[in-house]
Amino acid sequence: MKHQIIWLALVLAIQTNAQTEVAGKKVVEAFGQTEVGKMNEGQILWQNFLADNMCAVNEITDEKSAGYDEINLESTGKIDISNLTSSNFNPFLHHIIPLQSEHQYLKIAGSNKVVFVYSMDRLRVMYDRYLINHKKS
Repeated sequence: MKHQIIWLALVLAIQTNAQTEVAGKKVVEAFGQTEVGKMNEGQILWQNFLADNMCAVNEITDEKSAGYDEINLESTGKIDISNLTSSNFNPFLHHIIPLQSEHQYLKIAGSNKVVFVYSMDRLRVMYDRYLINHKKS
């Protein structure tokens, strides 16, 4: 009986401390609930991190953006470029894929904005730091 109580207490402690990772709005919007349901917690955590940290949207002058590749976001019909910010931009919907070791600058067609895409190497470093801070919270 004593062993059963200890085992039950251990199981409850593990369940209490277990965190269930929930896919963010951007991840669900891009992959759909069915695909998200197939992901494990680590995959969801990584996709949430990428959705929120892979890109930054900034305003830029035409002179500075000369030579940048252009991306046409209006063709998707899913975004209002005039109100586009890093927080409401979903890189998954626009098939943005980071390069391994180089950052990218993509000028948004028809605007004075650019999407800065971190390299995969940099994202891994940022993710490692994120995991450390995520565990503390």
